[in-house]
Amino acid sequence: MAVLVLSACASAEVPPGIAVLETSGAEVGVGHAASLDGTLVRENGCVYVVDDFQEKWIPLFSAGAVSERDGMIIYGAMRLTFGEDVSLPGGESIGGVEDALIPDVCDADTEQWVLPAQ
Repeated sequence: MAVLVLSACASAEVPPGIAVLETSGAEVGVGHAASLDGTLVRENGCVYVVDDFQEKWIPLFSAGAVSERDGMIIYGAMRLTFGEDVSLPGGESIGGVEDALIPDVCDADTEQWVLPAQ
C-alpha cells in the first residue's frame, strides 16, 4: 500500500510598500515600552508614519502578520487607516535592523519603528 502525502507551504505575501521584519522586535534588541504617535501615510508607494514634528518613520511589522484591505493596514487587532492618527507600540531602531525588508520605494535613510510581534 502506497500513501502519497502532499503538503503546501507558502509565506504570506507582504502588501506593497509595507516594511517587515523576519524576526520579532524582541529578537533584535528593541523594547516595546514606547509609542509612536502620528499620521499613517503612503508616500511614493511607501508606508510611513509622520509624527508631530513632521519626521517620517518606517513602521516595521512582523512578516506574515500584516495585511492590507480597504485602505487599512491590519496587524493583529490593530486596524490602521491611511490619513488618520495612529499610536503604534514598539521602539525605535537605532541604526536600522539587519532583518528588515524595506521596499525599494521607501527612503532607506528614514528612521525605523519596530512594532511588537503579532
